[in-house]
Amino acid sequence: WGSSGSSEAIREALKRAGENGAICVAAAGNSGVDTDQHPHYPSSYDLDNIISVAAIDRNGQLASWSNYGQTTVDITAPGVEILSSVADSDSSYAYYSGTSMATPHVVGIAALMLANDPELTAGQLKSGILNTSVLLDNLDDLCVTSGLANANNALQGGGDGELGVELTASKTPLIGGQSVLFFVRVT
Repeated sequence: WGSSGSSEAIREALKRAGENGAICVAAAGNSGVDTDQHPHYPSSYDLDNIISVAAIDRNGQLASWSNYGQTTVDITAPGVEILSSVADSDSSYAYYSGTSMATPHVVGIAALMLANDPELTAGQLKSGILNTSVLLDNLDDLCVTSGLANANNALQGGGDGELGVELTASKTPLIGGQSVLFFVRVT
């Protein structure tokens, strides 16, 4: 679900849902565009309770048709050739590709986290999923986390009890007088 058309009514509904503790995991879209420049909704609404998901293939590469965005797409998940049930019968399956196939992986992680701790807020779910993703160098500048969602890491809370800080710049090398975005990942 999604398009380039923005709806204030949908944005307000999602905002109210977030204010009431709901999280929205949204497909980033399948046009192969940078959603920082060409937004895709509802995944591009700037709301704290939305997680925007891009699709990667079995080799950890962004799918050629997956939307991406350094500030508007949060995370990636497998979305190429995913075996899924279909409506033909109670035992029908087919392979599909798309960010709509990647999104359920992240929804599943959120469900597992809630099963483990029903008191988690939408903000805690989102930060728990994003901050425990597995960093993939080839995703630098393609999504907020540069990472692949990881259920085990999310359920373990990221780990070793040690504070980790990673700083990356939007442009390298750094040149005097040039505007650069810095991204800090704290785990």
